[in-house]
Amino acid sequence: MVMGGADCIIFIVQICLNYCPASLSRHRLRPAGSLQLSAVFRLQRRRDLQIAMGQRSLICLPLLLLLGLLGLLGPLGVLQSGALAIPTPTPPLRAPQSLALLRARDQCSAHLSHAQRMRMDRMQYENVPHVQRYIHCFWSRLQLWHDGTGFDALRIVHSFGGPRRLNVEQALPAINGCNAKARRVSHGVSDWCYRAFACVLKTPVGDWYRRHMADVINGNA
Repeated sequence: MVMGGADCIIFIVQICLNYCPASLSRHRLRPAGSLQLSAVFRLQRRRDLQIAMGQRSLICLPLLLLLGLLGLLGPLGVLQSGALAIPTPTPPLRAPQSLALLRARDQCSAHLSHAQRMRMDRMQYENVPHVQRYIHCFWSRLQLWHDGTGFDALRIVHSFGGPRRLNVEQALPAINGCNAKARRVSHGVSDWCYRAFACVLKTPVGDWYRRHMADVINGNA
């Protein structure tokens, strides 16, 4: 059985209280009339007393030192449940862009059913009205979509890490091309945003976005 820090302290105190006085009591002499004690008897009693006190010191002093050590280590958290305390791991800090993505996701899916929201999280984007509204809301809240000009390709690239995370030469033409193509065939702003987004998802930029968004939702980015 493993003793905790408090249990060890109580155990040591009990030893000091129970054993040490007993060690002394075993060496006490029977009382005798002080007037009748001979010099030899008094000397013998003094020796026995010194022996008893020495034994008490030998037994209690190490225990008291250990008690003091426990008292010092306990408040510092070194002793905990009879073992070394394990520091609580600090959760990793989320990137500002990841937090912004999660806020936009939560705000824009507030009116969706649980099943609909799960499909958004799995990035299953059917061409239906509630999905169109969600996509338009999501990118508008991130300020990466403008109803007059569509997706802001350059800002999207910088928001998602810039050249160190995205192939700019590949991303800018893909986003701008899908933006222009979807505008020509769309009917309304939400339809335009959805069609442009669906087009980007078919490109390598879309593959990267799916992986990145999955990491954000799962707490890995």
